[in-house]
Amino acid sequence: MKQLAVDGEFNAITSEVSLVSLLQSDPMLKMLRRSMAADDRAMTGRIEKMAACLMQATMRHGAYSAGSRSPVSVQQVKTPKRLGKLAYSD
Repeated sequence: MKQLAVDGEFNAITSEVSLVSLLQSDPMLKMLRRSMAADDRAMTGRIEKMAACLMQATMRHGAYSAGSRSPVSVQQVKTPKRLGKLAYSD
């Protein structure tokens, strides 16, 4: 898991996760997979396709494993001030 501290104001946390594992273990996603509603089936299909795409795109990393919980590393990110002004424009 990595944490990005942007300009000391915002934080973004990134982490690798297996969508296949989530589909099998998360209670809400399990219900979504078992549902017969057309919208739920469509959503499940999109999640499964995304999982396949991610697996192909990241396969050079090796197979996903749950690994140990290491401390979160924090990286400070500074953006040009003009970007900050654009984010707050009306």
